[in-house]
Amino acid sequence: MSSNNSKRLNVVFLIVSVLFAPACWLMGLVTLIQEKKRIHRKNWPQPVPKKYRRYLKKDTVFYHNKSMSLASYNKLTGNNVTLEQIYGKRYVRLLSDEDVRQFDTIGSRSSIEGDAHVGNRESTPTI
Repeated sequence: MSSNNSKRLNVVFLIVSVLFAPACWLMGLVTLIQEKKRIHRKNWPQPVPKKYRRYLKKDTVFYHNKSMSLASYNKLTGNNVTLEQIYGKRYVRLLSDEDVRQFDTIGSRSSIEGDAHVGNRESTPTI
């Protein structure tokens, strides 16, 4: 009788392993892809979490756990990163003229440069 239970257990184990093996492979693959993206973006500025956005200027980003304006980041690293690349098109489109006036103007390049569709502004300030 114990051999019958053993055979049944082996069949159940086989069925379970056949059903869950692809799911395990898929979860592992998704985890590796996410880790690769995280490593790729390690030296890239991160957007400010939504809970802190009301306290900071709209062009603020986090870089190595410090908050700084995007113009400061661009000057520090020599990059030309735009707000659209960090926050997305919708965020940039929703910026008011007053928000744009408050941007830091350290660099000579605009952090929203090339975004002519932003609002109905006649001129986009150079930042």
